[in-house]
Amino acid sequence: MARPDEEIKLTIEVNGRRVGRAVTRHSRPDVDGTGFPGFSVPLARVVGLQTEIVVRLLDPHSAEVVFESPTLRGLEDLVGKPTVDSTNWRAALGDRSELEDHVQATRSLAIVATHSSGRAGAWPMLLLTRALVDVGFATLVVDTSSESVPTVASEAWMITRPNVGWDFGSWASGVDLLGDALDGLDRLVLCNDSCFGPFGGLASTFDRMRSLDANFVGLTDGRFGGPHVQSYFMEFRNAVLRDGSLRRFFDTYSFPDDKAAAVREGELALTRFLDCLGHDHQVVHRYDDLSRRIIERDAKLGKPSGAGDMLRHGQPVNTTYAAWDLLLDDGFPFVKRNIFTSMGHLVDDVGAVRRRLFAMVSERDHSELIAEIGSV
Repeated sequence: MARPDEEIKLTIEVNGRRVGRAVTRHSRPDVDGTGFPGFSVPLARVVGLQTEIVVRLLDPHSAEVVFESPTLRGLEDLVGKPTVDSTNWRAALGDRSELEDHVQATRSLAIVATHSSGRAGAWPMLLLTRALVDVGFATLVVDTSSESVPTVASEAWMITRPNVGWDFGSWASGVDLLGDALDGLDRLVLCNDSCFGPFGGLASTFDRMRSLDANFVGLTDGRFGGPHVQSYFMEFRNAVLRDGSLRRFFDTYSFPDDKAAAVREGELALTRFLDCLGHDHQVVHRYDDLSRRIIERDAKLGKPSGAGDMLRHGQPVNTTYAAWDLLLDDGFPFVKRNIFTSMGHLVDDVGAVRRRLFAMVSERDHSELIAEIGSV
C-alpha cells in the first residue's frame, strides 16, 4: 500500500444488502509490516443465521466493488450460541419496578459486574457503586459470588447469578433484565470491580468522557488482539442503545468458561461489532499517547522498563499496568487490583504502587486496603 497508516473505510454488502463497514485498523504484517492496512469484522455475528452468503466490499464514495467473495456456507456455525440462559438471575436487593422507574427518571444506568470471595473482596464494589450513585446513575450490581454480600451503595440494586460467562455474562443478565428500557437511555455504563477506586469520585472522569465525540467510549484502549476499548469501564450513548446494537451483541454471547475465550468473544468482539455497524469508539487515555510517554519516562529515568523494552521491540503492552503512574498523574481514577496478585509481573515496582495507593486512600479505609493487599 502507498499509505499504510491511512485509515480506509469500506462498505460491506452481504447478498446485496448493506450490513456495515470495514475499517483498516488492524495489523496485517503479511501485507505491510509498517502500518495497519487490515481489518477484522465479526461477520457471522453481524449477518446472523444464513446458510449461504456472498460478501462484497465497496468504496463508500464511488460504490466501486473492491472485493467479491465466492459463496460462503456454514456461517451459522460461527455465530455465538448462548449455552447459559441470561435470565438465570434472581433479585437480591431492591424492587425491579423501582429500578425501572429510576432508570426512566435518570435516563442513565450503570451495570456493575462483581465477584468477591468475602467481605474484604466486596469493598472495591462498594466504592464503585457509591461513586456511580453520587454522579446520578441508576446502578445495578450483578453479583456472581458463591456467598453474595448483600450490601451495595444506598439507592443501588442487586441481582445474583451463577458464576459463568465472566463479566460479559453478568452484563448480559443486566441488559436482559432492563430489556426495552435500554432503548430510552441517554447513557449506559458497563463496568466491573477489577480496580481500586475511583479516587476523587467519577465526576471529572465523566466530564472527560462526555467530551469524546463517539457513540462508544472508554477510559483506555488495548492492542492485544487488535485495537479495542478495554472493558472494565465502558459507556454507550443513545445511538448504540436505540438501534438495538448492544442487545443484539449480548443475544449472541455464548457465556464461555475459558477466560481467553471470554476476552475474544466479549471485549475484542464488542469493539469490532460496533465498529462494523458504524459506531466509532474513543477513549480518554489513548494507547498511542501512553506508549510514547512510557518511552519518554525510560529516557528521563535513564533506565529501561519492562514495558519500554516491549514497546521498542514492537510488542503491545497493557497500559493499565505498564503506565499505572502516568495514568494516575493524568487523573485516571483507578488502580488495577490484580497488580498485587496475578499481574504483578507487568509492573516494575509493585511496592511503589502499594505506597501510592495507601497515600490516596483515606485512613479510615486503610484496614480495608490491608485486607486486600497487605500493609504498605
